[in-house]
Order: sequence, then structure tokens, then C-alpha cells
Amino acid sequence: RRSRRAHRPEGLRDRGSLLRRAAARTPQKNETIASNRVPKGNGRMSAQNESTSRNPFTIHGTDHVGFIVGNAKQAAAFYQDRFGFEPIAYKGLETGSRDKTCYVLKQGKVVLVLETPMIPDHPHNAHLIKHGDAVKDIAYWVDDTRKAWDHVTAMGAKPVREPHEMQDEHGRVIAATIATYGDTTHSFIQRDGY
Repeated sequence: RRSRRAHRPEGLRDRGSLLRRAAARTPQKNETIASNRVPKGNGRMSAQNESTSRNPFTIHGTDHVGFIVGNAKQAAAFYQDRFGFEPIAYKGLETGSRDKTCYVLKQGKVVLVLETPMIPDHPHNAHLIKHGDAVKDIAYWVDDTRKAWDHVTAMGAKPVREPHEMQDEHGRVIAATIATYGDTTHSFIQRDGY
């Protein structure tokens, strides 16, 4: 009886040997495997100037990652116990919110927003039924929310929520949201007044 290995065409041994060969391969003379460098002296703009001219707004980093979860209190306890996140904000029945409960956790530069719908007809329920506990929004910290919004919608991004201001005793934030792939969204958050 012949072994399965004998039936494989040459070069299709197993995944491990292919990965080992690819990792061991070194580029040949005058060969570039991957490079983001722009050759100097060819009359093109530098990478920094090119980047600035293509990007009419600045993304400083990730503002937060928003999750929709079935039980925000339990999810917050999980991230605190397992990953060392600290609670920095809460919104729920005790603070007057009747439609959803929200915990905001932070660890280093990472901020998680965990939201749970509290009423049957809340739009988050459809997301929970379809995806379970999942990321809903990846929010970017930008220098100018309106400029970011204008640029991406002009380029064809589907608007979800236009730029709007939120204010409390600590200051003002400007936010806007666009749709991305599937049910995930991207928000632009401007915190210069907060």
C-alpha cells in the first residue's frame, strides 16, 4: 500500500517544509523582496511630503475600540481581571441611561468601550444576534473631525452619523462616524477641547 506522501506532487510536501524554505530564502543579488523606500534623486516627492499632500487630516492614533456585548458588567470584569484594564467611566441606570449600559476601560494607551443594550428595540440587539459579543467601532483620534468627515465622504465613504458636538463639565468633543466593511464602523474623534 502506498503512503499519501507518495501521491503529492513535488514541492507540495507539507506546510511546515514550505514555511521553513520560505523563511530560509535570502534575496538574490539586486533583488528586493519588499521595500517601501522611494529611490532618491528621481524627481519624486519625499515620502513625508507625499504623505502630507495625500492626507488632508491627521490621525494621531486610536481613540478607542467599541464593543457591543451581551453583558457589559461581566465583560468589564473579564478585561479588568485578565488584562489589567482599569475602569475610567460608566453610564447606566444609576446615571440616568435607560437604553444602554456602557463601561469604559483603559490600560496604557488602549481604551475599550463596552456597551450593552437595555431595551428590546435597541439597534445594538440586531448586532448581538448576528455577531455575538463583537467589535462595532474602531475610533480614530483626529485633529479635525469635520475635515476628516468631509474628505472621506467625498471619497465615497458611507455616512452613519455626521459631525456632532458632545459637551460636559470637562470640555467638548466632536465626533462623526462612517460605515466600513460589514457592520463595523469607524469614528473620528476630535478632543482638542477636552
